[in-house]
Amino acid sequence: MKKMLPARQAVLLSSLLLTAGAASADTGLLISNPRASNDGTYVYYEFDYTGAPNFVRVFIDTDRDATKGYTKGDIGSEFMVENGVLFKYSGLGKTDWKWQVDDANNGRIAGYSAANGRVRLMIKRSSIGADVSATQADDLVFDIQEGSTSHTTPKLTHTYTRVTVPTLERFELVTSDGLQQGAQSAPNVKPWSPNNDWGGHMSRVATTADGTVYMLNLVLTGEGGVQEGWQLRKRTLASGTWEAVASGPSLDEAHLLLSPITGKVYVIAHPEGKPAIGVEPSFTMQAIPGNWSQLTRSQRHYGNAGIGENGQICLKASWEGRNTGDTYTQYNCTGETLGEPTFAAGTFDSKYIGERSVYDYIFPGVANSLFFTSSQLDLTKEIAGYPRYTGNNYVFNGVKGFVFPSERTWEVMEPLGVNDKPTATVAPELQQIDAYVDTKGRAFSIALKRTTDGNSALSKNYFDLSVTDPVTGLGIYRGTLEDLSSGSGHIVEDAHKNLYLIWSSIWNSTVLKVFRLTEGTDAAGAPAFALTLAADLTNSFASFDRGWEQMAYAAATGGRALYLASPRGGTARSGSVDGYLNACATEFDPPVVVNGKTQPRPKSYNVDKCFGDQKKDQMKLIYFRIRLPD
Repeated sequence: MKKMLPARQAVLLSSLLLTAGAASADTGLLISNPRASNDGTYVYYEFDYTGAPNFVRVFIDTDRDATKGYTKGDIGSEFMVENGVLFKYSGLGKTDWKWQVDDANNGRIAGYSAANGRVRLMIKRSSIGADVSATQADDLVFDIQEGSTSHTTPKLTHTYTRVTVPTLERFELVTSDGLQQGAQSAPNVKPWSPNNDWGGHMSRVATTADGTVYMLNLVLTGEGGVQEGWQLRKRTLASGTWEAVASGPSLDEAHLLLSPITGKVYVIAHPEGKPAIGVEPSFTMQAIPGNWSQLTRSQRHYGNAGIGENGQICLKASWEGRNTGDTYTQYNCTGETLGEPTFAAGTFDSKYIGERSVYDYIFPGVANSLFFTSSQLDLTKEIAGYPRYTGNNYVFNGVKGFVFPSERTWEVMEPLGVNDKPTATVAPELQQIDAYVDTKGRAFSIALKRTTDGNSALSKNYFDLSVTDPVTGLGIYRGTLEDLSSGSGHIVEDAHKNLYLIWSSIWNSTVLKVFRLTEGTDAAGAPAFALTLAADLTNSFASFDRGWEQMAYAAATGGRALYLASPRGGTARSGSVDGYLNACATEFDPPVVVNGKTQPRPKSYNVDKCFGDQKKDQMKLIYFRIRLPD
């Protein structure tokens, strides 16, 4: 097969070679199965072909007026895509072969592939004037050319579909080897080893401009599966299936980042108990400079990584001195060289912060700073002042904001109090579930709140929302989010700057809901926010059944283990949200067969058997895509 010409060269040659024609017996050029589709952000064109074309084109008539634009077949095209480059017609009349490269990205479209007899193109709707707020249709002609011979299809009309409510577009089982906390199959793995059933504050999913989805999860590696490690997979538009990309060891958590500048994918892991970074395609790990504390597999750095709009990567870790009241924040951020992030030893720093604030959400470049973080106050009960607390040894109570390197800090959500801390046997909870910085630069934080007088049982679950200005640390809003009683989730923002909350919880089965987070004012004219249910996707799983129907009942988010692609991980805001959640690894509730027919699965299950009889087994990981309203 002849090699496709680069787009720039193709434009010059095509002006000399273009002729209309039918399929040639000499070249075997033929187009079949032309089709078009769209979501709220992109339009997709696909067709199959035979032969060895030098030029692949799609002519687009956006006003559907054949008397205007360049005449191709039965249409008058205002735009043309040729070998992955978008052009706008600039000629006089209808047959003047003059085209101007689209200014955005030097004409490069979001995604293009032409190989193995199939062409796929992905174009931003805004680049061809496809207004999502109105019903629209385009007339299309597909064309391939080799030498002086071309094959052109008849006119195809694409009427844009609109989505008015959030819709579940994908729901796929990716793997069954996810590491669950304290997996019994690895006797050397400690109970608090890195795992997939917590850590939703970390970036583990990323979606590129061409629609490829990357997913990072933790696994057992090595001979006999006795060492913790990471596994990176990807799903391309062309394949529609998941494939392994790279893997490696890690004694602590792992992070997935996508550069908004170069489009490259990065993995940060801890192969020797200290952080290292690898970049595609090899993902060869290079140590991140700095005097990092080196921890064993039974200890955590309690850190996170994020990437800014300028491609700058920041990694933060926590180091304890004597106890959780004597801690340091360690961090290093990259500089930039032509969009390539590079860490330097001189940029590592360590700041004393006193009480431990961890489970960080990292936002490089926010608040006119190196990075901003929204962090959970996580103290041992003695340091927190609850020595008689009868729960576990840690108290989650309070959310703090930090700006580095200035070390400016403030209470995003102040700790809850009780009547008498030293004698209290019950400690209140204020546990951060999510943090997000929107396009207006406002910092959002959602926290689970449970109050007590110090001896009575905790109150029912409440979820508070705090909105602050990270530049000044001043509060904008604080209130309780109604309609939420349990679970966890993440705030997302679409390409139109609308805010949503993707929420999941587990009861008798998985609950997956999408709320619209709307902004208004209260009676005094101050900013106010409220949730309205946009869609309950809980019953949408059935249509994606692939022979593992128990997933519709067994998917479990657990704590903060709902992972979404987000801007702090490098994914651009768009009309869709990609993510993954965890599922039971065992067949905990065998199907009932009566007279040779399998009966419907019950609506409840025994969660104690979710990960095996001891709840310590591997877990299934399920990828999903939610399309947001246009």
